[in-house]
Amino acid sequence: AARVGRVTLALAGETEATLHRIGELGAHVDLGRGTISVTSPENARVEVHADDALLRSETGGMTQVQIKILSAKEIEVTLRRGNLDFWYCEESRKLQEGQTYRIYLDSSADVPGISGGSVHKVGHQQKVTAYIVEGGGTGLLGWSIWNLLQPESPSNPSTNK
Repeated sequence: AARVGRVTLALAGETEATLHRIGELGAHVDLGRGTISVTSPENARVEVHADDALLRSETGGMTQVQIKILSAKEIEVTLRRGNLDFWYCEESRKLQEGQTYRIYLDSSADVPGISGGSVHKVGHQQKVTAYIVEGGGTGLLGWSIWNLLQPESPSNPSTNK
């Protein structure tokens, strides 16, 4: 794990990232590949660039997020605490606490490999398609298992014992 300002970052395995400090409290990450987990306390801004997309924490609240580059133009974002603002090209969205998103950049309306399970389309515009992953089904079982193995979290009450 690394600290930049008051932000704690953990990079998995073969992750490539460049870290920059924002003011006294915050951090900016250029994520080239792999997975990064970020925890920031209240009033510490965190920004992550991944595949030309920008994810930014909301001001004032704590943030816990895992961002994974799955492939070229495909990102998975799991928000444990806090909300993130997402920008890509001229599009933006608010990503909500307690959700896992699979985001396809420069995508068409039909995304290969999404079948079965409980997947809800958040929105489709010209450049971005985002899905909320709610476990179960072909191709999504891994996320369900991963979610069960996570530490205690108010956004995942099934792990609170």
